[in-house]
Amino acid sequence: MLTQAVESYVAMRRATGFAFRSEGSLLHSFAAFSEAAGKRYVCSETAIQWAGSAPLLSTRARRLGQVIRFARYIRAEDPHHEMPPTVFGSESRPRPVPYIFSADEIRRILQAASELGKRNTSRGHTYKTFFALLACTGLRVSEAIHLCFQDITADGLVIRCSKFRKSRLVPLHETTHAGLEQFVNFLNHLEISRGNGAGSRNIRLAAIKSFMHYMEYRVPSALDQIQRILAIPAKKTDTRLVRHLNAQEMQSILDAPDPTNRDGIRDRAMLHLCFAGGLRVSELVGLRIEDMILQPQASVLIHGKGRKERCLPLWKETASAVRAWLSVRGEVRVPELFPNARNDAMSRAGFEYILRKHVHTAETRCSTLSSKHVSPHVLRHTCALTILQATKDLRKVSLWLGHSSMQTTEIYTRADPSVKLEALESVIAPKLRTGRFKATDKLIEMLKSAPNMRSKKTAK
Repeated sequence: MLTQAVESYVAMRRATGFAFRSEGSLLHSFAAFSEAAGKRYVCSETAIQWAGSAPLLSTRARRLGQVIRFARYIRAEDPHHEMPPTVFGSESRPRPVPYIFSADEIRRILQAASELGKRNTSRGHTYKTFFALLACTGLRVSEAIHLCFQDITADGLVIRCSKFRKSRLVPLHETTHAGLEQFVNFLNHLEISRGNGAGSRNIRLAAIKSFMHYMEYRVPSALDQIQRILAIPAKKTDTRLVRHLNAQEMQSILDAPDPTNRDGIRDRAMLHLCFAGGLRVSELVGLRIEDMILQPQASVLIHGKGRKERCLPLWKETASAVRAWLSVRGEVRVPELFPNARNDAMSRAGFEYILRKHVHTAETRCSTLSSKHVSPHVLRHTCALTILQATKDLRKVSLWLGHSSMQTTEIYTRADPSVKLEALESVIAPKLRTGRFKATDKLIEMLKSAPNMRSKKTAK
């Protein structure tokens, strides 16, 4: 009878949101101990005897506390159950006096948090904002972690994932809204302290402005600060030519993987497909087996940015590399075409590591690669310039790469000298008038008198 009552009690507590793992096992142990002693109801003497078998006083108090709560619940249905007394004291320890941080200590904590992300600036900024939110609003850590954009209103923060499932509204202090202006200090920090260029600053500013466009409709009370942030101008930068590889360098990278083992066959197929399709890294690692069409014409279905799909034909060499990989791929637990060494989905960082490894191998065959930084996007640029040089049609390059605007594709016309060479050859250059230089009598007399003038100065 006690065992059934314990199971009902544990099921009720778990249904209300409590994990109740160790507590449930303790109550099952108490029920088994009581039934072995011939007790059908909760008995104070039996409960104290069972709890007293623990070696530590704190464990005894914890055990008896669980039995008392269980008895309080089950006694409402059957008064035959007894309520054991708290003979071992309270199971909870006295709470220590909390430490209160001063304003100066909080400032030092925020400064240290902003310096946590040495390689990733946004990480340090995220930590600083998170700790500042805890200090300004008094939220629990669990409440701050589960905050969503929808919880930010004009009146404050709507806390939904609070303790005991109680929602509440936390008003934002005026200094919290005024802190939005610290994005300007953040941009200056990037250039002065971190040494980032104007291009990196503009990228961070574009991300901040995108977030501000999202916030201006959700926090109307901060519209003045948001408008001032949106008015921050971007710095002028030098427009550089896109980095790309020549045919020899690209071929050296494609020949770097070892075609005699499984990883080498996979890497060769990935490199061929990334270059031939001009794929972004996200498009490459997101390819699935059903996206490959090998018959009758080899092609691949690409799921690009903005949910735009495009279908690209494949070279015979690329199709052969993919077929070779499919023959040794075997059964894996993910649907992606290219799994990693643990047979999980390949990540962006995983492919970047593979590319760096094979570029290092290719440097022994092509020494010019040692002076170039080859990233996955460089393969995409190389594909674009290869198509442009072959077709002389910028529109086809745009369709191949999946660009939404031709203006994005125009960067390749500046990097391809063959397009400018055609323009140079189609225009007739102006003729130069032929002639012969003839020195005047005044110039000849001056040159003749120059040695005499130097000898007079030496005599003086």
